[in-house]
Amino acid sequence: MKKGFTLIELLVVISIIGVISTIILTSLNNARNRAKDATFLRQAKELQTAIETFAAFEGYYPTAGDQNVGPYPQAVSCSSFSIPGFNNWNDFKTEMGNYFPAGLENTLEPYPFCFQYALTPVNFDDCIPPSGASYSIVFGAYAGGVPGIPTLVDGQGRTRMCLYSL
Repeated sequence: MKKGFTLIELLVVISIIGVISTIILTSLNNARNRAKDATFLRQAKELQTAIETFAAFEGYYPTAGDQNVGPYPQAVSCSSFSIPGFNNWNDFKTEMGNYFPAGLENTLEPYPFCFQYALTPVNFDDCIPPSGASYSIVFGAYAGGVPGIPTLVDGQGRTRMCLYSL
């Protein structure tokens, strides 16, 4: 009578466990990235609400620290940007004053996981601003975006999401 398992049986079981664990870890990573996208969207909507509140009380939209980069003023919270005029997120926060959302105080993240506010809506291939939009907010996406929110793929193949004025 045979006792124990053969080497083949053990290798098959170990292989099956390896495949199952790979599937589970991939699913967990995808879920984590979707949660990060939802957080970015929530933060962008908080920023959008703050900008709209600022405009309602002050009578104009924030000027992004009056930094004209290209044809429009904009502010970028990316810590890795070194282009003059893009590193004015603190000027933008100062202009927004008490309207600036408290949860976005420390949003200096490397590109593309940061925010870009442009006073004139940015028109990208897949993120086309609606008629009459006053500004755009473009921000990073880990899992390819959130359903119902326009997305674009930048020159480096990274997905970004877009919001426009209400």
